[in-house]
Parts: sequence; C-alpha cells; structure tokens
Amino acid sequence: LGWPPTAMQAASAASPQACLTVPPGHGPPRQQPKAMRAAACQGLNRRGACSAGYRAHAVRRMYRDVPCCTAEDKADSIDAAPKTEQQVANARKWRATLSSKGSDTQSLASGLSLLDAALKVDNEGEAVALARSLKATNTLEGFGSGTLVPKRLYTYEELLLNKVNPEAFLNPDDATLEGVRSKLRLAFLTVFGGTAYLLDLDVGQMLGGVVLTLGVLTADQIGYGGGGWSLLVDTVGRATESTYRERVSKHEAGHFLTAYLLGVLPKSYTLSSLDAFNTYRQLNIQAGTIFCDKEFQDEIRTGKLSSGLLDKFCCIALAGIAAETLCYPKAEGGRTDVIQLDLLLRALGFEQSKATGQVRWAVLATVSLLRRYRPAHLKLAKAMEEGCSVGGCIEVIEAELKNAQW
Repeated sequence: LGWPPTAMQAASAASPQACLTVPPGHGPPRQQPKAMRAAACQGLNRRGACSAGYRAHAVRRMYRDVPCCTAEDKADSIDAAPKTEQQVANARKWRATLSSKGSDTQSLASGLSLLDAALKVDNEGEAVALARSLKATNTLEGFGSGTLVPKRLYTYEELLLNKVNPEAFLNPDDATLEGVRSKLRLAFLTVFGGTAYLLDLDVGQMLGGVVLTLGVLTADQIGYGGGGWSLLVDTVGRATESTYRERVSKHEAGHFLTAYLLGVLPKSYTLSSLDAFNTYRQLNIQAGTIFCDKEFQDEIRTGKLSSGLLDKFCCIALAGIAAETLCYPKAEGGRTDVIQLDLLLRALGFEQSKATGQVRWAVLATVSLLRRYRPAHLKLAKAMEEGCSVGGCIEVIEAELKNAQW
C-alpha cells in the first residue's frame, strides 16, 4: 500500500516473472515489464472513486519527536524545533502520562490531538507509537480489536450462503461515472456544434477545433495519466450525483474502519479528485486513504511477507468494495483495488489456486467484519463527509463502540 519502487523490486526478486504479466482485461495493452512493476507499486491505499491515476505514495521515515509538556501546547510543539534528545524524552514522557491517565475523555482528546499533529508533519513513527500507547491503556479500545473469520479455504457456495457474490464483488461496475462521462461528451459535441453554427465556421476551422481538443486530451493522458479528465469527471459527478458523494464516503470509510480495527493506523484521506489535487498538487492522484504501513513496507523489501500482515492488507484493500456491497446493490468503485491486490499476490509468487483461496477468505472476512460494525461504519462515513481529521474520525469510531454492544 503505497510501496516505493525499490520495495516491489525486492518483492519480485524471489520470483522474477511475478510482475511481468497482467490478468486479461487489466491495465493498458502492451505494457512492458518495467512499467508493470511500476504499476504494481501504485498504492492499494490510493484507491479512490475513480478507476485510474493512483499515486505511488512512498511514506517517509521521519523520527522527529516533539516536546509535549502540557495538553495545551501539544499541537503547537509538533511544529517547533528539530529533533533533540530532550524532545525525544518529552515525547516518551507524554506516552508514559497517557499510561497513567486511563481511558478518560480528557486523555482520549489529548492523545488524538497529538496524533493529528504528528500525522500533519508526517511523523508516522510517533503517531503509531501514540496509538499503541493509547491502546495499551484501553483509551483506544477499538484499535486492533477486530476479529476475522477463521482462515481456511472457502468454496464458492459458502460465499453465496453468506450473501456474497464473488463474481459481482470482484468486478465493480463504475456506472455513475460512466454516465457522467457520456453526458460530458454529449455536452461537448452540443457546444461545439452550436458554436460552429453561430459563428458560421468553415470546415477547416471546425477541423482545427477537433484537432486542438484531441491534442489537449492526448497531452493529459500522456503527461498526467488522464488526471485532468478524471478530475473533471469526478467534480461533475459530485456536483450532479448526490448518491455518488455518499458512495465515495462509504467506500473510503470501509477502508478506514477496517484498517483501524485490524491495528493499521490511517494516515490521511481525501474524498474527491479536487481534494487530492489541493492536497498533493498533482493531477494524477485520485481520492483515497493512506495508511501508516512502515511494517508492511519493511517486509516487502525483504521479498517476503508474513501471513498476518498479508491477511490484514488483503482485507483493507477489499474493504471499500465490501462497504459498497453492504450499502448498495452493487459496488461501483474499487476496480483498481482488485488489480493491485492481484499484482501483489503475483509478486509474492502465489499460484492461481492459492491466490483464489486467499481472496475468497479476505472477501468473506471483510464483509463479515463490516457487517458487525455497520453502525460505526455509517457514522464514520458521515464524519468523513464533514471533513473530520483522522483523530476526529477515530473519536467517532470509539464513541460508537462504547455506545454499542458488539
């Protein structure tokens, strides 16, 4: 999820042919091995509502600890001076203070405030340490508390008995955005034809306009991976289709909640291509959720991945689709999630039968988990729509877990 290129190259070292092929219908035609390995490095956690243009997010290791002497100056102190031994000691002192406070509301609010401040400056190591400290004191009761169905080989019929259709699950249909694309094309042709008629353009001028338009679209596709067109489609879709906005928030809430329940700390999220552009200032990035996944990256670099981590990230990758299937008749987003997960399993040398068993289990496990925590999922989706910070979203989850009997 957001692997740097060197990580995937290390993963593919054990199986040189692992990343050289793509399943039928996946990815652009005639893609070369080097390009395919780069595609495999695109983060599973960069999946958004659209189906293209995912950013390879290399999470930076930043160990800048910060002074945290009082609850009032915690957020401000994060942005202060560079790392010193005193700052490291202060950060450790704050974690020890959390351990002594217990699970009271003030401790939760203070801890999540500091967590947000650490994530804001990419201090991922300190953010994860704080989350684990809060978990150790039962302040974050939900963090890492999710349980999955037993790991075994499930048959196709067993998934159907659990109201999961594997074929529909793994083949989301992006119907809403496809409709928006069709409307935009029709609108362009209408405007172009009307303009040509009103201005009495001759054939040469009309042909020049067509060539100019095709040139702009080609430049966008080559230079930004179609990011400009995707940004336009996503923005129009959010403005004209209210269900599309809700669907995206529920999809990303599925990723967020599943990761949190499995003990993987969410780092940030965006719900639209415009938000992603404003955050990263790049066109070839779509909406999605990013996680603090250093442990995953470290194992990927060795070319091996433990079963526990693989299980977690398979579930996280499929959680967006699972969330949509629980809220709507059929999922629309998540095709890239499926492609990236398939590439990961190929890179790890999974045979087809083993990969099928892994995916079937992950589908059932993720759907079952989100069914169990559905009230928390719906409230989290609402909080994400309102633009809550990561800490604010976690607070919503914890509040719901305390109010409900699971």
